[in-house]
Amino acid sequence: MFKKIIWFLVVLVIACIYLIKSNSSKSTVDDLEKSIVCIEKNDNKECILNGFFINNQGMILLPSEKLDFSNGDKFTLHYLHKSPTPQAHPIDEQEIFFDRKIGLALIKINLDGNPSLLFTENKIEQGDNIYSFGFKSRGLDSIKDDGEIISIFNEKIIDKFSTKNLKTDSFVNIGSPILNNNWSVVGMTNRYSIDEHHVGLHQQEIIKFLDNNTTISYEYAKVDNPMMEYLLYVALVLLLITIYYLYSHDKEEKKKIEEKKIEEKKKNEEKKDNRGTIRDEVKKDNRGTIPSIQTIQIAFSNPNKTFILKSGESKIIGRAGDFVIEDESRHISSEHLKISYEYPNVFIVILQRLGFIEKKKYPDVYITDMSTHGTFKNGVEIKKGEKILIKKGDKIRLGKYENQFEFSV
Repeated sequence: MFKKIIWFLVVLVIACIYLIKSNSSKSTVDDLEKSIVCIEKNDNKECILNGFFINNQGMILLPSEKLDFSNGDKFTLHYLHKSPTPQAHPIDEQEIFFDRKIGLALIKINLDGNPSLLFTENKIEQGDNIYSFGFKSRGLDSIKDDGEIISIFNEKIIDKFSTKNLKTDSFVNIGSPILNNNWSVVGMTNRYSIDEHHVGLHQQEIIKFLDNNTTISYEYAKVDNPMMEYLLYVALVLLLITIYYLYSHDKEEKKKIEEKKIEEKKKNEEKKDNRGTIRDEVKKDNRGTIPSIQTIQIAFSNPNKTFILKSGESKIIGRAGDFVIEDESRHISSEHLKISYEYPNVFIVILQRLGFIEKKKYPDVYITDMSTHGTFKNGVEIKKGEKILIKKGDKIRLGKYENQFEFSV
């Protein structure tokens, strides 16, 4: 049974580890670098703006600012994918989807399986810790700038059209994603502000652009739940402590049981009656008498008869039971009473081992009435079929007549 408990706890530990892992949607730095692209103008080896993959089919979101082809300028997109060496993709104006009003653009390159950034489902609030992540040169050495959201505001652009924006003190480059502590997208940096802070487009505006103008797929990150992750770690530590405690405690218990068996074996060899049956050996200490072996003696006062019941056994008392009582008057049924000498269930044993409840020195004794004329405990009839606990000193009578067929344990 102990091994089953250990295996059960090991499975719980594995489940906790899996939950902790699946609860976190945080990317690695390597994934972030491969999710972000660098746009160069006229092969000047400097990133004039950044963009990032929004799905793993090669779709890239970037600001439309600075992508002006009217003067014959050429633009090249550089990215990392399964290689630390930057790969280049010349940009054709015809392959870009622009929305100049909101200042966003989409471009798809022939690439599958690239890491992509996930949008947060968490509420975005002023004071949230954020950072900007991106590149400033073709070498694609990533830069991370920590900061916070200073304010969230709406800004009118054209006529009645307005956008929701984030003012931050975190900046890498135009087009750099603004990420939360779980590395999920909350916005995109798109310009400087007049008070030397930086302005980014709120994630809601980006999602609105994607939903209204395209059929492009994108994904949300799991809702960040640090408390859940913390509780899972606490549960994991408690499980490991419990496994260690049960293992060490079980070794001590086995050692005590072996020592007790050796001691009992020596005493039992010296204590045999004429019938060759072993009688109960009783130790006396300050707490009273404690059986040293797991048996009970069922002593009938009338008739004068004695039976021995071992721990873990169940026997039938009756005219034709395991323990036979002769009764010509037939007040006793053929199978009158079931008596069981039982250990507590596994949950009680666990609580005893952990010290939450007192450990018993011997099992419990139960009786179940199966008769026609009834069974009485201390003069009170018990219900037929009902399993009740009896203790030392209880008087059990089989049948209705006083001073007949009585026993105690």
